Amino acid sequence: MPLLLRVHGGLMVLAFAIMLTGFIVARYMKPKRWWLKLHKTAEITGACVICAALIAIILQITLAGRSHFEVPHAYVGAVIALLSLITLTLGFMQFKIRGAAEKLRNFHRWSGRITLLLIFINILVGLDLIGVI
Repeated sequence: MPLLLRVHGGLMVLAFAIMLTGFIVARYMKPKRWWLKLHKTAEITGACVICAALIAIILQITLAGRSHFEVPHAYVGAVIALLSLITLTLGFMQFKIRGAAEKLRNFHRWSGRITLLLIFINILVGLDLIGVI
């Protein structure tokens, strides 16, 4: 298996773990004073790791001379990258646009949940693509 493909898979599993940690902190640690700082750090880090995973797979596909969107896994991956950035943006916007904070918070929460679910599903699809499951 090509190195960049392994790097991509490893980074996506890492991103999922980091972002799941951020979700758990936001969901269950709100009584702690540090929850928001850890939540923000985890989610920003997770989104950066997703971008690194995206770069790794783009390089791998380009070096192999293949087409970028040959399988549904690739389309879902592109949606995941976009959703992770949208979720971050919504999270920060809720602190900047006071009048819309509640609505933005709701969109942020659902966007984050959907992103996590899609990452999990796409990891399983990716493992199936390479014959692991």
